[in-house]
Amino acid sequence: MFKSIRDYSGWTYPSASGWKVNSNGKHGTLILNDLKIKIRMRGKAKYWGKPTTLTVVYKPRLNQWFASITLKVDTPEPLYGAESDLSYESVVAYDLGTETAITTFDGSEFNEIENQRFTRTLEPLLKNAGKAKRRKRAPNRRQRVKPSSRWKKANKRESQLKGKIGNQRKDWQHQVTSDLASRYDIGVTEKLNTKGMTRKAKNSSKRQRQKAGLNKSILDVGFGSLNKMLTYKIELKGGIVLQLPTKQFKPSQRCPKCGKVHKEWADISNRYHVCDECGFEFPRDKTSTMVMYNAALGKQPGYGNDLDKRGFSSSTSKTSKHTGSMKQLGKMKRQKSRSQDGSAETPSLYRAG
Repeated sequence: MFKSIRDYSGWTYPSASGWKVNSNGKHGTLILNDLKIKIRMRGKAKYWGKPTTLTVVYKPRLNQWFASITLKVDTPEPLYGAESDLSYESVVAYDLGTETAITTFDGSEFNEIENQRFTRTLEPLLKNAGKAKRRKRAPNRRQRVKPSSRWKKANKRESQLKGKIGNQRKDWQHQVTSDLASRYDIGVTEKLNTKGMTRKAKNSSKRQRQKAGLNKSILDVGFGSLNKMLTYKIELKGGIVLQLPTKQFKPSQRCPKCGKVHKEWADISNRYHVCDECGFEFPRDKTSTMVMYNAALGKQPGYGNDLDKRGFSSSTSKTSKHTGSMKQLGKMKRQKSRSQDGSAETPSLYRAG
């Protein structure tokens, strides 16, 4: 019986019967017994385990078929303390932005990673593709109108451009986060509500276009995915990511030298900060990273070193729990390691930096 690929774009093998994988995680072959097809597999999996299910899907945008295999994998637990090779002395504070995508500070030097602006680069082509598609006969199921072949081609072109932007952004994010995770054991940043930051402006607002442009820039950098990638990569090797409560701590409004909070610094257009209390002056993003770095080490004036009372949270816990001071955090990790085998010990993070 014929079935439209629009409604049935693939199928799933819910068990290991009907197909077979010959691989140890690097290259191999996939055999579909019912279709008598043998497919070559290329590439290397990060982890390999026991194949459980198989899903075959057709992607119209690429005009290709893909096979997705689900594996039962024993994920290695991060090693802490004496079992880990980490010294827990390399700390980096990083701030995400739109002018500069990532600004980092490790106690000795700053590093700025430019915003690649993937959407803006291909935006003219994307607009032209969308305009060309709107001129063609689009599908309408209610009126039983089928899309024209020209509409299909235009839609495919638009989808390819969107996919290219997404792939470029994802590739760049992996490169940047892998580099940072390989060099630092502890990451410090602020909690960001990306959903709230990219909320549309009210209809009565006079700055709708400005807000739309800001939202596009934030989404183009990918604040949420960048944070998630860097967090899981640092945790995977046994490191820790600490998150500052932005509203309470105000890293972009606080002076790293004297600790005074300047409300006028909250304006995004204020890119260079000058403290009228102590005379400290520095660029906005670098100032924020200095404040976060000092706070993680308990050296930020006007903030203290009890991170639990200040709302600091650690990403290493599966549930959202607050941490204590840097010394208490190290103690907690040592207790966790001892509970597993009774011998491991985590070095105190109070010595970090």
